[in-house]
Amino acid sequence: MNRVFGEKVFSSVAIEDSQAGYGGIELWSLRNGVSGKVASVIFWDAMGHWYVETFGDVPLEVLQQCIVEAKAVFPTS
Repeated sequence: MNRVFGEKVFSSVAIEDSQAGYGGIELWSLRNGVSGKVASVIFWDAMGHWYVETFGDVPLEVLQQCIVEAKAVFPTS
């Protein structure tokens, strides 16, 4: 994902750690030259479920798009 929403640019990065048993997407925002991770959408193999963690304000529309992307990149069924 590379999307402008309001004054921020949101981008996603695929992450995976087969040792720890997870894969998913990190969502980052950029505003006025300052970037930071704002959310993670992770599938934990041991738990068999998706989890979402946010770090600050994330528009629901952007988070939903990130969830769809994570499920497409890391299909679980």
